Amino acid sequence: MHQLPKLTLIVLILLSTIIILQAQDRNCDPIVLTGSELNCMRGERPEDIVAFKYVSGSGWAQIPVQIDERILLDISAPYDPVERTNVPNCLWNSNRPTAWDVLFYADTKTHIGADTNPNFDADDELVLMASDAGDLRIGNSYPTGTRNGSLCELSIREPLSGNAVLGYIYLFVQTGSLDQAAGADYITYNFSYANNYKSSYTECLKDVTGANPENSAIITDNYEIGFSRRWVEDVLKMKMGNDNNDLLDRRQIFINRGRCTNTAATEERFSNSEGAHIAAIDGPIRAIRSIMGTASGPFTQSNILATSCKVEYEFFFRLHPANGFNDVYDLNSYASGKMTYNRSGSSDAVNGNGGNIGGGATDWSYYDGNPGSLIISTDYNFGVPLGAQASISHYYDDRGSSAGHPCTGDGLAYGSSGFTLRTKRCSDRRYANPNNQTDSEECATNSTFFHVFRNYYFQPPGMTNGVANEYDRYAKNPLNVMIMEDPLPVELLGFKAQAQKDQIVLSWSTASETNNSHFEIERSEDAKIFKKIGQVAGNGTTLAQQDYRFLDAGVLADMTYYYRLKQVDTDGTSSYSKVQTARMQASENDISIYPNPVEDLLSLRIYSEEINTSIIVSDLYGKAVLQVERVLSANTWNTIELDVSGLPAGAYFIRTTKGQVKQFVK
Repeated sequence: MHQLPKLTLIVLILLSTIIILQAQDRNCDPIVLTGSELNCMRGERPEDIVAFKYVSGSGWAQIPVQIDERILLDISAPYDPVERTNVPNCLWNSNRPTAWDVLFYADTKTHIGADTNPNFDADDELVLMASDAGDLRIGNSYPTGTRNGSLCELSIREPLSGNAVLGYIYLFVQTGSLDQAAGADYITYNFSYANNYKSSYTECLKDVTGANPENSAIITDNYEIGFSRRWVEDVLKMKMGNDNNDLLDRRQIFINRGRCTNTAATEERFSNSEGAHIAAIDGPIRAIRSIMGTASGPFTQSNILATSCKVEYEFFFRLHPANGFNDVYDLNSYASGKMTYNRSGSSDAVNGNGGNIGGGATDWSYYDGNPGSLIISTDYNFGVPLGAQASISHYYDDRGSSAGHPCTGDGLAYGSSGFTLRTKRCSDRRYANPNNQTDSEECATNSTFFHVFRNYYFQPPGMTNGVANEYDRYAKNPLNVMIMEDPLPVELLGFKAQAQKDQIVLSWSTASETNNSHFEIERSEDAKIFKKIGQVAGNGTTLAQQDYRFLDAGVLADMTYYYRLKQVDTDGTSSYSKVQTARMQASENDISIYPNPVEDLLSLRIYSEEINTSIIVSDLYGKAVLQVERVLSANTWNTIELDVSGLPAGAYFIRTTKGQVKQFVK
């Protein structure tokens, strides 16, 4: 089952020094963080957030960052409200008054409109590229044009390698006119209706052939994909090899196999019927093409999230009970003899002469040839268990003119690959057809969901099964990110407190330090009020691991103590570690005293079995110099204070009625 990609926030204790790895295998992966994860930037104006990397030896270098705002709206929000009102049955029997809100990408070009919160809020997304990560910063300087105190450090980590560090990215709030894109433009989305969508695009349609034509394209240095209508994706150019010609006939989405009729449920008919563009976003890092509406599935949705060499397809199947659907990538005749298709160790030359690659659901597969390699990683998220209620199988057809689905596009099959979902379950909770009470009841009381996620990686020719499998692992294991708000340039690896005999040993280590003056050790008995009990010098600036130790001998038995470190930089700025605790265990025959040496008041902690207890202080010759009688709580620990200010300087013994003895110095 697919888990929606989530950001993982990790606090790590590393074994030794930080390991910086080359990010070459993750160069295609974007880093997507929500406002709920980025407390350091939440509430800022999106246009004020900028990103930098630190380059050892040269300093700060700005990198592009993109913010895509999102908004929670009713699922019908992408449709023109005027059309919904004036066109009968615009949403094709999906008008049941059932609450159904969806998080959409905001876009002022469409009927979604702008986010109602103009600031970077909890559900907005901030996008970076892993390939832009740099080194750990040295020093406390801020880039020119950024606000002091606004730094947010992102430590990019590889979950497949024990969360080893790939690099660092730093976010800031700008004070001037920095270009958020940092002069970069990794991707271009030419949307045909970018300037006139609301006035020229018709949404409430019923089988209007050729409606809403497009000539839209998403273009990067590594690939180009094109669209001639809302659901018709019919251009694929791979630019990482030596052949940039179009290889795609269609991305075909259809309900049943078989020859086309005027009523066949295909991507062609989906585009002829009611539907809308949710968002068409052209950013410096990511392009977003989000659409909705497939004939009798007005809420079926597709999101295409494209970056420089990776395209993420999110498909939300929302339909009344039918037969499921097929999602197939069908190449054209130009690909014949130039590409091979590979799946789970099986390979077939794309040539239209047939092929025998079938079987169950596919995790990953790939095309490879002189134009380049296209790796496809697939995952699913279902509301019902696979089996009797739903099934997934692999789809492959390379029979040329004898295609099993001679329907849309050129009617031929060249390396057609994808999957088939079979289910009769309803996934449109608003479906209410007066002519079909059975399906209507199923949708009202027993609706479920079907989500499909596919990641396309564009790579150079010469792909192997092992590398393709590794990219599948990348797709299913997003990069982890550790987020620190304006950290001091001292990376603390670990801090612990341990009781040993009659003292507590504090130990900690750092992975690296920059301008580290010293550590102050603070202790508390209630976790609220902390007092400084010592100080340890730092090591200035160093990239080597440093180990520290401090002994606290002024502790009482059977007491819990709370410790924290205050790290102080050479310019006086400081930060605190997490609090650690330690407890001195004591037997009933123990007595503990504090402080030692003492000036005036001596605290004793003793276990008494009697109510009346004598406490005798004697010198080194056994002569009693002080004796007090106290009424204590029986069979429990008691704390007593003795005034020893009148005693001469020297060493003394303290005894109790029970025979407990301890030495102290005045």
